[in-house]
Amino acid sequence: MSNAAIAWAKGQKTGSGSRKIVLLVLADYADQTGQAFPSVRQLCVDTDLSERAVRKALSELADLGLLSRQHRVRTDQSNTSNLFVLNMQGVGARRAPLGAPDAPPPLHDVHPLLHEVQGDGARGAPLEPLLEPSLSLSVARATKRAKAQKAQAPKPDLEEPFHRFWATYPKREGPNPKKPARAEFAAAVRRGSDPEAILAGAVRFAAHWAKRSGSELRFVPHARKWLREEAWQDDDDAATPEPKLVASDEIWRRRLERWRRTGSWASSWGPDPDDPMTNFPAHLRNASDPSPRKVV
Repeated sequence: MSNAAIAWAKGQKTGSGSRKIVLLVLADYADQTGQAFPSVRQLCVDTDLSERAVRKALSELADLGLLSRQHRVRTDQSNTSNLFVLNMQGVGARRAPLGAPDAPPPLHDVHPLLHEVQGDGARGAPLEPLLEPSLSLSVARATKRAKAQKAQAPKPDLEEPFHRFWATYPKREGPNPKKPARAEFAAAVRRGSDPEAILAGAVRFAAHWAKRSGSELRFVPHARKWLREEAWQDDDDAATPEPKLVASDEIWRRRLERWRRTGSWASSWGPDPDDPMTNFPAHLRNASDPSPRKVV
């Protein structure tokens, strides 16, 4: 742990509570040169953030120039956790020459694998090294400090963006509880999602359902489900209106191919082809077996 790194991290403006927490925890792991190598999973444990939020924060911190990442491998060339270098006004931005008194070890020598010696000297299975004592002792402090930072981070006012989302989201035939949707909207923002990105996805989704009416609208997914599944990030063509039958058949074929390949069927397309209530065209269903390949 480097007190200089922690002091530096506290003074940085990251523009986001999630980014600040991740930067502080990295600083707690950093040595005097600003280098640290916790795994993403460990950062999730220390920050109480999802893996998606941690990876997003790391990418954004790199874009801000606050850190850089270097890929590391073990001596047997297998992958291990990345090396993070905090840009502490040049401290740790470049490595000291090899052989210098304070030079850090080469990337492939960082935490080399240990081997058990069994019997009369036979080499056993490779073991991962334990955390250095200084890092082990600092994890609890880092977690407590990160949680405090998270609690003190200003909570965004979500009333206005949620109101716009609710007014935009397509109306469905049947119940669509607003309170659970509001909770899912807030949870998505806490995980690091941009309210404007959610709204943009809702606009595209509403355009897809604009030409539907009557009983078809019962297939509009509940807003809470749409938000929980982060469906605004779908890069499928569910948001694109189908202007004619030829285009519609081609779109259904692409959906069918994706379903066969991955077993994934977007809720915005209605029930999947095996469901009796499916919207999947009968003439395409009869042409081939639409059942997806089992994903192993």
